[in-house]
Amino acid sequence: MARLTAIKPKILSAQSIPQVHLELAKSLGLDLNKHTSIGIITCDQDDSLYA
Repeated sequence: MARLTAIKPKILSAQSIPQVHLELAKSLGLDLNKHTSIGIITCDQDDSLYA
């Protein structure tokens, strides 16, 4: 049986926003009573970010 080769993603950008602006929170559908900070990450393989 053939083995699959692991394809590791490359991180393109990662940002941590400690205090989300109200308009950004609304556009992302966040509840500011529960979430005041967010992390945003992008990579070159979208399947890798579904974890």
